Amino acid sequence: MNHTGWNPQDEERDFAEYSGLCQSGLLRGNVLEWNDVKAQIVREAQNGFTAPIDQSVKALHLLGKSSYDKYWFGRQETNDCTSWGTCNGIDLTSVAQALRGIETKVFRTYKPWIYGVGKSLAGQHADNGMSISLAMKHITQYGILPEDLPGLPRYSGSLQRQLLSKRDGQEFFRQWKDKAVQYDIDVVRLPLDYDVWFLWSASGRNIVYGTTQRLANRNGKWVLDGKTKHCMTAGFPVQNDGSISNTNSWNDGTGFMKPSIAKQVIAQSHPFGAFGIYQIARRNAKADYSGLGRN
Repeated sequence: MNHTGWNPQDEERDFAEYSGLCQSGLLRGNVLEWNDVKAQIVREAQNGFTAPIDQSVKALHLLGKSSYDKYWFGRQETNDCTSWGTCNGIDLTSVAQALRGIETKVFRTYKPWIYGVGKSLAGQHADNGMSISLAMKHITQYGILPEDLPGLPRYSGSLQRQLLSKRDGQEFFRQWKDKAVQYDIDVVRLPLDYDVWFLWSASGRNIVYGTTQRLANRNGKWVLDGKTKHCMTAGFPVQNDGSISNTNSWNDGTGFMKPSIAKQVIAQSHPFGAFGIYQIARRNAKADYSGLGRN
């Protein structure tokens, strides 16, 4: 059974609240628009790099504590594709930062912190999916959790549903918020434009997006396969023919979207539901951002 869970009908509502928080200065991470970072991304993409996916996977196994035998073989167990898409985008962007020599702690990001806890704090207690705007609001306001922290329960669909309740979600938040706030996440809202997405990907970053275009992985290549409502991750790594990576949470893994496929997928994405993970940093860490910004 394939679980979906991205609600395009919620995006505009949640984006309005998210935008208000951006203007209020209450978010810890930076929230930017494409034009704010365009010049830097273009520069970095010109000196872009490619890395085999197995090298990326190896980087995510540095601590030997991944929940899955292979990074891209994981399966959502409820309607939490947005938390999977967000975590995959963060994880693969942190891998790229590490491969570029930027001081980065590489770890797997904990999905229940985003879906179960994030929705609970927003007063959304039904297991009916999550807008990407709400996920971005949550990670930029409260940070992220590494999944290998001692004491964190292992991911499961039943845990996600438990944390959706007001009592359990808020109690979990109080218990773990001081750990999550150690990490700052910067995000950028991206236009629905293949050229922009390719530049973003070639700079070593990933995109969390929601689309109504269903994909199927055929030996590492994505093909169109009908319609659905789903959140996935696109971006780094890229190929010389303009293909960009795409990662799904239905256990059909990671592969590459040719430009023609990517353009059709992007055309069926929601204008409020495409965010690029800009950079991830330990709070108060003295990281070298010469490769990925914050100059």
